[in-house]
Order: sequence, then C-alpha cells, then structure tokens
Amino acid sequence: MHNNSLDNAELLKSLRATLGEFAEGKVPDSLPDGLADILPELERLRLYNSEVSRFALEISNGNLSTKIGQKGKLAGSLKNLHAGLRHLVWQTQAIAKGDFSQRIDFMGDFSLSFNAMVQDLQDARAHLIETNRELSQTNEALKKANAMRDKMFSIIGHDLRNPIGGGASLLEMLANEPCPFDEEGKHAALVSLRDSMKSAHQLLENLLSWARNQVGEVACNPEHVDLDHIVADIVHLMSSVASAKQISLAQNLPNGLAVYADRNMLDTVLRNLVGNAIKFTPKDGRITIEGSMNNDGFIRLCVADTGMGISPENIGRLFKDTTFTTYGTNNEKGGGLGLNICREFVVRNGGTIGVESVLGRGSRFFFTLPAPKS
Repeated sequence: MHNNSLDNAELLKSLRATLGEFAEGKVPDSLPDGLADILPELERLRLYNSEVSRFALEISNGNLSTKIGQKGKLAGSLKNLHAGLRHLVWQTQAIAKGDFSQRIDFMGDFSLSFNAMVQDLQDARAHLIETNRELSQTNEALKKANAMRDKMFSIIGHDLRNPIGGGASLLEMLANEPCPFDEEGKHAALVSLRDSMKSAHQLLENLLSWARNQVGEVACNPEHVDLDHIVADIVHLMSSVASAKQISLAQNLPNGLAVYADRNMLDTVLRNLVGNAIKFTPKDGRITIEGSMNNDGFIRLCVADTGMGISPENIGRLFKDTTFTTYGTNNEKGGGLGLNICREFVVRNGGTIGVESVLGRGSRFFFTLPAPKS
C-alpha cells in the first residue's frame, strides 16, 4: 500500500472536510488522492448550490424579477415556485383593481384560504353596491317627496287659499244686511263665486291626482274605450264653462274610433286639455276635439283652439315644470299641474304628448294612445 493512499475511513474523513469547504464556497488548492478525479463535479455542485441559494434568497426577499439558468429538480421546483408567485402577484393586482373573478390553484391550504378571502371580498362588494343602489333610490325618493310636499304647500297656501278666501269674503258680503249689492251686482258676485269655486275644485282634483300618481297609488287599467262616448261626455261637461265665455266647443271624430287605455286617466287628460283651451281662448273663440288613426297602430287625439297661443320659450316648460303657470284671457290662474298630469298619464298608457302653437293664433295639444288590440 502506497504512503499517500488512504483507507476507507481516512477517505471519508477527507471527503467530509472537502465538502465542508465547498459548502462555504471555497475550492481547495489540492485534493487527496482519490478525490482529485471528482473535483470538476464538486465544483459544478458548488456553483449549482450557490446559484440555487441566490435564487431562493432573491425570491424570499420579494425580488420576483430574478431569473435562474440552472437545471435540475431543485432548480425546477424553484422555477415553478417563482412562476407561481409571479402569477399570484398579477392576480392580487387584478383583485386590487376590482376583478374578483380571480381564483388560484397554488400551494394547497394557501389557495383555499386565499380564494375564500377573495369570495368574501366579492360578496362584500356586491353587498356594498346593492346598499349604495338602495341608498340612491331612497335619496331620490326623499327628494321627490320633499319636492311634492313643497309643491302641495305652495298650492294650498296660495292657489287654493286665495279663491277660497275670496269666495268666503264674497259670501259674507252677500249675507250681510243690508246687502251692498243690487240685484245685478248680486248676480255678478254669484257668477264670480261660481267660477272661483270651479277653479278651486279643478285645482284640488289635479292636486290629488298628481299627488296620488307621485306615490304610485293611481293604478293604470287599460281597456277598450269608445272615444265617441267619452268625448261627448267631456263636451257636455265643459259646455257651460265654454258658454260663459261664448266659446264654441265641438268634436270631430270618425265613427267607431277607440283606444286601449285607462278610462279614468283618459278622462282626466281630456278635461285638463279642454279646460286649458277654454282658459286661454277669448270670447267668440272655437275649441275642437279631433281624432284620427295613425299608420303605426296609435290613435291621435287633439284639442285645437283659436286662443292666445304660446311663445316658443314657454312651450319647452309646459310638460316639465309644475311651477309654471300663466293667466288666461279672463285672468284665470292654474296651479301648473294640469299638463304635467296629462304627460304622466299619457306616458303610463304607452303614448306621447306634444303641442303646436302660434302666438296670437291658437294652439293644438295632441297626444297618442294605442289602438285597441285586435
């Protein structure tokens, strides 16, 4: 046996020492006999270990932009971990931007906990969205209720209070002894009182209809409505008011014309349009209720008058502004609700409403309603 040869125990001891130096990153200047042949393999192992350690350290420090060029099972596992972590970072960024559809399949229990957290976030966001929607609806409802309250107080405090108060004063004068009026004066006072009470009654009807419609208490029940009958009833009802201003009120409808609409709403629309036409038509004027069949399956109704007409700037306010009101030819005043009610009722029955007018020559208020279903 040569002097520099080692027995198995000595060789194992030397190998341990050499591997320890490699683990510390050192390369021995010389190797005992029996180990020199594996020096390249040990050096490759040292470099591999150093690169893998560096890569793992970079990942643990959060540097996911690092790369590794080594191959092998350990390096491959680290590469898979690296790729998974990079994808996880991308997913968390997507979640942070609101994409709660992200789910991961990564590291067992961690995936379950992470996906459960994302689901909780998704549920919380959906609940928050629904809560915001409900709050927005509640806020709009409160605004609408406040506007309706203010409008009602305004009408009650001014538009209804004035004619009722004036009527009460007039009745007190008529009841006094001696009466300050002669027979002709009494008649004129009674006519004035009658007109004032009719105006107040119509305003109150409109106010109640508008308020009930705002809170959804007016049901829309469309049915087959014969226009000949309902228009004839309107003409009969409004004739005395028109006659007081010496205005002719007539109808011009084809026989058998009918609509599919709510009868009460249609009656309210026609009464308001005819009442407005009487208000803004002077003595010896004409009002005609017309009707025709459109080609689109709708019936067109129109209340035409030879009255004051409407300026272009006021036309845009007619069906939108409940506070907009003007005085008639005999200084009749409305509450600004009639046309707003007309628009809401026509729309609820599936129709449209509009106006054509020339200042000083008259107006044509028209609306459409569906024809009866065949």
